[in-house]
Amino acid sequence: MKKNRSTRKKRFLQIPLGFAVFLGLALLAASPVPEETVLEKGWIRSFESLYMESGVGGDNSELFPFEIVHRDTIRFGYFNREGVFSMNRVTQKNLSLSESRFAEYEAVPRRLEVKNAADETISRFENTNGYPLFLNGLNEKTYLVRFEQSAVSEISEGGDVLWTYTFASPVTCVAGAQGRLLVGTLDGTVELLDEKGTRVFFFETGGSRITCVYGAAVSRDLSRIAVISGLDDQRFLLFEQSAGSYRVTYHEFIGDGKRRPVRIQFIDNDTRLVFERDEGLGLFEIKSRTSHRIPLDDEIAAIDGEGGDGLLFLVTRGQEGRNYLIGVKYPASVIMKTPFQSEAVFLRRAGNDLFVGSDRNLALFSIAGK
Repeated sequence: MKKNRSTRKKRFLQIPLGFAVFLGLALLAASPVPEETVLEKGWIRSFESLYMESGVGGDNSELFPFEIVHRDTIRFGYFNREGVFSMNRVTQKNLSLSESRFAEYEAVPRRLEVKNAADETISRFENTNGYPLFLNGLNEKTYLVRFEQSAVSEISEGGDVLWTYTFASPVTCVAGAQGRLLVGTLDGTVELLDEKGTRVFFFETGGSRITCVYGAAVSRDLSRIAVISGLDDQRFLLFEQSAGSYRVTYHEFIGDGKRRPVRIQFIDNDTRLVFERDEGLGLFEIKSRTSHRIPLDDEIAAIDGEGGDGLLFLVTRGQEGRNYLIGVKYPASVIMKTPFQSEAVFLRRAGNDLFVGSDRNLALFSIAGK
């Protein structure tokens, strides 16, 4: 490790030994790459230790949610940049979690309690007739996906139903921004609802032998919508605002398709899109209309493309808990690939801070030397 420390400013390092101990696997330094970028080890927090502090989570405190699914339990809560938890606990119930609120609920919930990041109750609902849904783009809103999964309602803090929208087919994916809700359905349609639950955009994806929407995303300024739809073949579609609506400006067949929900999100300040595709990761550059594919051996477990500095981080999950933390330099160069052992993973980036979690611990790495 002495050699690694002395040369790390000229290399993009894989995770250092301190984190290797926390993950239970000794990791080696990455091969040299042209970019002088390093991951510098910060703090490491055991989930079993009491790194908790009352008052964390006030109006001026930046908190990050975490959710780590391990076998039949979920560890979840909120932490700040210093690694102090406002809450940190395990549940065997179902969980809906966003940047500012969460709810634990039974398989068939009749009563729902919504709490904030400080574990304080902010609302209670009786006879919910649905499952709670919180979206990071719509932090102050509470939705219910009805039991039949073909209707969505918005619920006020007092428990009143503000509106309900019924779809022609079960809901398969949702996304949101600026008060608007983007919904994909089993029959291959995409619908955008405004703040009052009124449909403002509708599209039937088609183009594949089997129609279904497996993933959807909307940009923060609402100017673009992205969708993964269909099987045999699966398609990636980009919609852009035009004449008060949206039109398809790019589409691409991306293989036979995955028969499960697919990750897709806007990244790099909404200038690119990243999504799962056959045998790897898809990266799409919006300005140049250029599509890239990065081959991967394992399924993607987590992606975080925040930062705006040309770097993307993801975690892939292999057999018997063997994972890889992967760094990508845009447009499509893999510059690090580090193995670690854990049955569950968490990944979150905020500026130059990269938070990586496993079954038992949470660690901070600082991205430096860009």
